[in-house]
Amino acid sequence: MKILSLMKIADIFTVGNLCCGVLSILFAIDGSFYLSALLLFLAVVFDVLDGKIAGLLHQKNLFGKQIDSMSDLVSFGVAPALLFYSLSSPGILGIAVALFFCRLRHASACSL
Repeated sequence: MKILSLMKIADIFTVGNLCCGVLSILFAIDGSFYLSALLLFLAVVFDVLDGKIAGLLHQKNLFGKQIDSMSDLVSFGVAPALLFYSLSSPGILGIAVALFFCRLRHASACSL
């Protein structure tokens, strides 16, 4: 129950981001590539909202920073790589998703 006392409103969006990443991995393994890609784009929405809400409500804390890093690793590292790997012949969708997330990670790394 201690973890619930540490969570803020912005962290709920971070958990949504993490859930989208995990579900994207599961759907990529199952062969539902379009649904997997859709969940990755939904993870981007949750990631943006989590940062905006944390800034507006001044809810930045160490727990939120750590869970955000973990969810970013899953949603923008593992899930897109697995989706791209799962596509036996990555067509335009696979290449577009890979380029989008490579650009997204590059932009966020440069903003640090």
